[in-house]
Amino acid sequence: MMHSDSRIYLDHAATTPLSPTVWEAMCEMGRHLFGNPSSIHREGASAKSFVEESRKKVAEYLGVSSGQLFFNSGGTESINTIVRTAAMDLDIRIFISGPIEHPAVMNSLKYYSEKAGGRHVLLQTDVWGNILAEDLDRTLQEAEARSLVCLIHTHNETGAIQDLESLREICHKHGALLLADTVQSTGTLELNLSAMGMDFACGSAHKFNGPKGVGYLYAKNPENIKPLLFGGGQERNLRASTENIMGIAGLARALEEAVSDMSVRREAVYKLHQRLRSGLDALHTGLTYNTPEENFHPKILSVNFPKARNSEYLLMNLDIQGIAASGGAACSSGSEKASHVLAHLRPGQEGKTIRFSLSHLNQPEEIDRLLEILEKLVRV
Repeated sequence: MMHSDSRIYLDHAATTPLSPTVWEAMCEMGRHLFGNPSSIHREGASAKSFVEESRKKVAEYLGVSSGQLFFNSGGTESINTIVRTAAMDLDIRIFISGPIEHPAVMNSLKYYSEKAGGRHVLLQTDVWGNILAEDLDRTLQEAEARSLVCLIHTHNETGAIQDLESLREICHKHGALLLADTVQSTGTLELNLSAMGMDFACGSAHKFNGPKGVGYLYAKNPENIKPLLFGGGQERNLRASTENIMGIAGLARALEEAVSDMSVRREAVYKLHQRLRSGLDALHTGLTYNTPEENFHPKILSVNFPKARNSEYLLMNLDIQGIAASGGAACSSGSEKASHVLAHLRPGQEGKTIRFSLSHLNQPEEIDRLLEILEKLVRV
């Protein structure tokens, strides 16, 4: 995706540019549908009707009923809502996750497990961070209380896709609830949350070319959810605060576009991924990958460049050369220190890790330009 200043954006796992047609849909709502959905007059009723129609559309795309879906600010709020509900209202005392979950999961589990007088258990993984099924089975077998298992579907740093459906069977065999972090998957992979059997899931519009600050929470049994925010009776008393109508309009339109064009987009991204990986291999720099060659999302390629002259400043030099990439998750206030993910998967690894995250908006010539720049930057 070439901007007017010729910069190349390769950080789509952090956030995506807003689709022009999504922006148009949002502006249309802002101009003509300004009523408060909680008001009983015509303007309020029109706004309420729009919110519910949008909910039905999003629910259809996700394979769930509209009654199981709640709009909110995105994945972090959803995760905190679910974990708090589990700790404070569902009598969950055992909180289980992988060691490389998103910070929203890791930090909320740490806080609420302590608050509830329970404990947070970390599962074993393979070299790509996928949960070992036998360890999950053993952990749940030994659990002395009801458990909540929190697992990521598409990993935001490595792109590894976890087989949640087989892990779900283990969870349900032991009566545990499963929270699926589907933030990186929503809008880019086919998701039928009902068929997958997830108890909880979440998504954020800005990961699939929608606006920031709006997302969804899915609950298989919505009666189990308790509010994180208290106030009015919005979202069926489960999420107080006036609905973000423009954001909801953007989410619904962005997901509609993503789902209708999904196969074409994914094929384009896959070709870009392979082009980049082949080009990197041709550099012969001794680099390694944190993204597997099987069961991966093509939008993410995490690369470790070996320690060499100027490797420490590789990310900064890419930015100077007009390439926007990242060192990992965009959740550490600009920190460049090694993430907890890489510290677990690649302990003691030296060099510099760069996450390139791709989009259907990127072009082959942008990948070629990146490779040209990298060849100069990583040459010893």
